[in-house]
Amino acid sequence: MKRSKKEYENALEFIRELLSNSSESQTITNKNLINHQQSSQVHGLTSDDILSRFNEWAGKNKISKASLRTIQNYLETIKNQGLLQTKRINKHNYYWVADEGTSETTPSNTKDLDYGRHELAKVLLKPWEDALPSNLRKNWVQNAVQTHAETPTLTLAYPHYQHKDGFIDMILHFMALIKAGQICRFTYKPGHSRMDDNMSETPDGFAWMKVIWGMPLQINIYMDRVYLLTYSLTKEDFLEHRYTPANENSGQLEYKRINTYILANVHDFKAEALEEHVQKNEGLAHLIEPIKKFQADYSPASLLNRFNIPEIQKNMIGVVLPKLAQLNQDAEPSTMNDEHEKGYRSPKPIRRYFSGWAMRYILNTPLHPTQILKETKVLKGVPSKFLDEFNKSNQTFEVGLFEFTVWHTVDFDFRIGSFRNYTWEEKYGFEGPPNGSIK
Repeated sequence: MKRSKKEYENALEFIRELLSNSSESQTITNKNLINHQQSSQVHGLTSDDILSRFNEWAGKNKISKASLRTIQNYLETIKNQGLLQTKRINKHNYYWVADEGTSETTPSNTKDLDYGRHELAKVLLKPWEDALPSNLRKNWVQNAVQTHAETPTLTLAYPHYQHKDGFIDMILHFMALIKAGQICRFTYKPGHSRMDDNMSETPDGFAWMKVIWGMPLQINIYMDRVYLLTYSLTKEDFLEHRYTPANENSGQLEYKRINTYILANVHDFKAEALEEHVQKNEGLAHLIEPIKKFQADYSPASLLNRFNIPEIQKNMIGVVLPKLAQLNQDAEPSTMNDEHEKGYRSPKPIRRYFSGWAMRYILNTPLHPTQILKETKVLKGVPSKFLDEFNKSNQTFEVGLFEFTVWHTVDFDFRIGSFRNYTWEEKYGFEGPPNGSIK
């Protein structure tokens, strides 16, 4: 029987008061790992204790009694409010609500911390507000409290992506396609120049539009932009039945087919299941069965794992995957025969020197979890055009040699390029290249 809102709130209040006012201490015999017995006093009530007292209270107030599952749900709600304390002894959980300022495990500013958690989540998710479930947004409004701060205590640095109408709905649609393991179709319109292939002139200028068929594998967010990882397919793939489990190990599945697309460049923010598109076009009806077979034989997870994508991503900066040649060339040597190797090989470490502000920057904000500072050296007035700005003032500066166990991708180059002449390759040593070239 579903309780009314008032009954629900009264039930929560009764349990909170019960756990707050309980002054009972129970003697518990606790067996530790070396089989010694130790008696201790524990403060609080078990869920069975709470159930018994709740149903006694419910009977007196002529409301429906609760089950143990209902009591556990009530306790979870109180826990999410930051009020509940628990301790497990002899396979039983003991619950209590400690008095503010007296508990060793509950800080006196519990309510402030709870408010902070809400504010932190609100700010981080602000760009995605339209995608949030209504009950979460409602909960935030209910938990908003007045603050003495004259300015926001937490802000999201600009510029951050401003979503246009339909963008979030498109992301949710792609997520649904990934979950269902369906091949999709969308029109892609990337940034371009007049030198790009497949250009056509329109009344609005030059445009390059490309129809993409593929199985969406994963959505990535990087530097406030949203990307889609897709295993690309063509009409010929289905007509020639190139993809069958029997052919999986004969090179039919290709790493180079995995592509990354910027979702902000999907035309009109529209995507559809390829199966639905084919059904609406009589000339493509013969593709329905091959499409269904591919979807039955392969899933996004199986394709990701087939090429060790989750492992590759752990050693990446950004979202663009390394080329196949890089995976072979930049990987650590393996003791296994490459022809039969199916496991993952990590990349060879990349070492670079960073100086001045660039060194301080990556010390405070590491580029990747694998970053290691190997060695530093203090220099003064070195004869290198590369470090002319230091030479002019004959000042002392520090140079550090850093190591990154990452794949050499375009995103890695982009991050390195942002440091300009303040970073160079290991082969040039601490003093840098004499001619000022950073290649």
